Amino acid sequence: MTPRGLRLLPTDEVVEALEGHVISMRPPRKLVLEGLLAWPSDAAVTAKDGKRCHDCLHPLCRPQFRLRLADRHAHYVLDLAVTSAKNLVALEEILRAQGLRLMDARLRLTVTDRGLCGEVAFERLP
Repeated sequence: MTPRGLRLLPTDEVVEALEGHVISMRPPRKLVLEGLLAWPSDAAVTAKDGKRCHDCLHPLCRPQFRLRLADRHAHYVLDLAVTSAKNLVALEEILRAQGLRLMDARLRLTVTDRGLCGEVAFERLP
């Protein structure tokens, strides 16, 4: 994510929006030191060296939310920071109140400029 949009790999193209269906969600944790990913934990249980997240609790390690989004042509993996994850959870609660499931909704993801980073906003499409 950038303040201007969503960066697609491997081309580094930045797009203003993505559309698709959520196919999975997971709660990874990441420890970034001096701008480099030091200890990823895909399931927020153990890091790559086998250390348990519960035992470590490094003060700079941050929880994130990994979202897999699919459209007809591609699958996207987004690691959402807390504010973006809260936006997704808020939409899920709205859908649930309407008797709908997040996984069944077609979504549009856009980015709001927050200075150094971007915050993902989620919208249900008809």
